Amino acid sequence: DGEIDAFKGAIKGLLDEQQRKELAHNIKRAQRGRVAEGRAPAGLAYGYRTCNRIDERGRFIRGLREIDPEQADIVRRIFGEYAAGQSARAIAERLNVERVPGPRGGLWKSNTITGGRQRADGMLRNRLYIGELVHNRTSKIVEPVSRNTRIRPNRAETWAMQPVPMLRVIDQAVWDQVQAQLEARSQTPIHVQRRPKHLLSGMGRCGICGAGWIRIRSGYWGCAGARNGAGCTNTRIISDERYEQRVLSGLKERLLDPEAVALFVSEYRAESARRDREECQDRATIERKLTQVTGRIERLVNAIADGVGNFPDIRDKLLEVRAQREAFNEELAALQSKRVIALHPSIANDYRREVESISRVLADGDSPEARLEAIPRIRSLIDSIVLTPAEQGRGVSIELGGRLVRMIELATGQQLPEAGMIMLERVKGIEPSS
Repeated sequence: DGEIDAFKGAIKGLLDEQQRKELAHNIKRAQRGRVAEGRAPAGLAYGYRTCNRIDERGRFIRGLREIDPEQADIVRRIFGEYAAGQSARAIAERLNVERVPGPRGGLWKSNTITGGRQRADGMLRNRLYIGELVHNRTSKIVEPVSRNTRIRPNRAETWAMQPVPMLRVIDQAVWDQVQAQLEARSQTPIHVQRRPKHLLSGMGRCGICGAGWIRIRSGYWGCAGARNGAGCTNTRIISDERYEQRVLSGLKERLLDPEAVALFVSEYRAESARRDREECQDRATIERKLTQVTGRIERLVNAIADGVGNFPDIRDKLLEVRAQREAFNEELAALQSKRVIALHPSIANDYRREVESISRVLADGDSPEARLEAIPRIRSLIDSIVLTPAEQGRGVSIELGGRLVRMIELATGQQLPEAGMIMLERVKGIEPSS
């Protein structure tokens, strides 16, 4: 171009900028077309491999994927362990110990598994595992001053999604469970999310001063107030083995006695009946309003057909009334009858068998993965543990407060609603002193 002066430089800069925009537009348009055909326009996700082929006209077709069986098993394992309550860090550490290669052939990291909430990346948020190909989740932005490339998340409504059921790896129930876990953990402070070092860490309280019951030395627990100079007189201690044994025994033998179960079942059914009555009243009110709105719509349609009044005014009123009808229909669909779960008289025996099974897992030192999965299940059954000096002899008395809702869920395998059950959360059993 010869000598470039300020004028030529400005013109060429404008043309180059326009060409960059057109090139980006054409690339994105081609990527959307590839997604519509069920082909991946980006990199290869873990759990899949390329299966590109040549079509009947001899052209090479790119972006085709198929499931890699070995990697898919690792993906299912990660989803299953996370849904069971294990942390992404613990999962990554075990994979590294077992020398399982990461997505790029290196080590596993916790953020590789969980990713980020805003950018919706990471293995646990990859919708390809449920047979949905997603495009345009993010955009690359070049900062004008530093020239650094930043990845910015796009709005969800701008995403391009294409069903690819042949690439589904994870069942929908497991996916929903994992997404619920991700949402719950993202709203929980980090210090609360820390996994307990021991089965009963942070659960025991002193019956005299209310301080926590902590490990004072290897293998023994005691009152933190008595050890930290708070003036507590509860100087009794209990061993690890005895502490866990007595708590598990209380869960199995004391917290589901026939009277407690009968009280829970009676209150549960009474609460369910009350909710059913309230729901019937709400349903009748909504149905009456829906009938009135439907009648108004019919009259407005007839008025338009007969040419009565000003058409724009009638049309606006018709749109408003139709919106009301949609709202009432949504409210009516949201009302779901609360089913009363039939609780069999043998529920206590079923519960004891489940706790005994978990206890055997906890006692089995050869299966650390199974123990990690069993600990959150046991802790979810316990509401409080209060330890006081025994009235006679040495040792401590243990008062165990259990969550009866969680116990019945464990025994029946059915999830009970939380609402309306607050007064039934604590059913206490007193361990005999020793």
